[in-house]
Amino acid sequence: MCVKNNTNQRIYFWYSKDYSVHHFPDTTLQEALPLYINSASANNCAGAGSTNPDWQTIFSQLSEGKFSVYFFETYPETQEDWDELRDNMEELVYRKDTTFEELKANNYIIEYP
Repeated sequence: MCVKNNTNQRIYFWYSKDYSVHHFPDTTLQEALPLYINSASANNCAGAGSTNPDWQTIFSQLSEGKFSVYFFETYPETQEDWDELRDNMEELVYRKDTTFEELKANNYIIEYP
C-alpha cells in the first residue's frame, strides 16, 4: 500500500494494525501515542505496512469492511500532542475510509486529500 500525498507539504498518517478497532465505524484515534507514525513528503508516495500483506484477511477483520487512515499536518511528538489531535479531530485530522474493492481499483494507493 502506498499513501500518495497530493499537497505541497509533508503529511503524517496513522492506521491501526489491530484491524478490529479504529477503522470505520470506530473512527477514534487510540488513546496512547502510537509507537510509529508514518509520513509522506510533498507530492510523493510513501509505502506503508508490510511488503505483501494479505489484504483479504485484513479486510475480513474490519467490522464494516472499510480501512481507515488518519492524516494530520503536524507530527505529534508527545502524548499531549496526540491528545490535542484526539480532542480536535474535526479540525486537525482528516480520515479516509476505503473498501477492498476501492483499494484494488486504485492499485493499492490511498490519496491525500
